[in-house]
Amino acid sequence: GTRVMSWHEDGKIGIGTTTPAALLAITGSGDALRIESTNTGAGGAQVDLLHFTTSPADNDVFAYLNMGGYYTGTTSVYGASIRGVWSDVSAQDAELQFWTDKAGTLTKALTLDTDQNATFAGDVIVNGSNGVNGLKLLRPSDSASMTAISAPDVNTLKIGGGNQSYVKIFAHTTEAVSFSTTAATFAGNVGVSNGNITTGLGSTPGGVRYSGPSGYYSYITRNNGGNLWTISLLG
Repeated sequence: GTRVMSWHEDGKIGIGTTTPAALLAITGSGDALRIESTNTGAGGAQVDLLHFTTSPADNDVFAYLNMGGYYTGTTSVYGASIRGVWSDVSAQDAELQFWTDKAGTLTKALTLDTDQNATFAGDVIVNGSNGVNGLKLLRPSDSASMTAISAPDVNTLKIGGGNQSYVKIFAHTTEAVSFSTTAATFAGNVGVSNGNITTGLGSTPGGVRYSGPSGYYSYITRNNGGNLWTISLLG
């Protein structure tokens, strides 16, 4: 008959192959590995990947989960990899890394560190529509307090503060602008370029226009491009 399993003197076991390349090699069509648990409690099927080394060190990869296959029909490559890495092994601190293949080279795309921070190597893209499925940032202590960022169309960016009364924008660690429901407060100067503005603080050719309540407004203009500035109150 056909040999379906082989056990070699070097300790390797092959299922569906007589030349196992690992301690256990399974070759064949269909599901290669299936693990079922008959526990009656909350615990289900468990797979442990453990690295028992006598000389553990920081940055050791204690577990790999590699995925890939043929890309030419005869040559294989890893297309993605998930890795467990010790960031500080003596403190029992670890991180989970996600790697993806770019032009034949695995590159780290995402790291989930021991402090539950997520670091992306590239851009974070959120595919939403009409401001519904934007990016929401929640505080653990208050799910109602959030910052929602959405782009309903290519020309609009919305930033909402949830139930908070203000939204702040920082330049590095310094607060630059604070928006409340009624006003915007700038920490520094406000620069305005020319344009056609009919309400609020806007620009006019060579100056600035402010439109206030009840039709009152004011102009600050420079005389014919010179050094003389004129403030006009109209209403």
